[in-house]
Amino acid sequence: MALLLNKPVVALSNHPKTSDLMDDVGLGHYVLDIDGWEVKSLMERLELLQKTAAEVRVGIGHRVMHYRPALEHQYDGVLALVDAGGRAREKYWTP
Repeated sequence: MALLLNKPVVALSNHPKTSDLMDDVGLGHYVLDIDGWEVKSLMERLELLQKTAAEVRVGIGHRVMHYRPALEHQYDGVLALVDAGGRAREKYWTP
């Protein structure tokens, strides 16, 4: 969600999909493996991100535009399964 708001982020990744997404939006340098990161590495990336935040925001904005329609479609599909009271429609889910 932060990326859709053009918010620069550092990711602690435990799955390739996170690394892939960060690469896609130009933030591959800001991914740390959750099993092998160190405080020093995290601090270095946060400091760099703070210094370059304005440029990073512009880059994120340009790159996430193609994700927005797909995400809206997914949300529409999920919300179609839920009625106005927040309950799952019985057609799709039965407790």
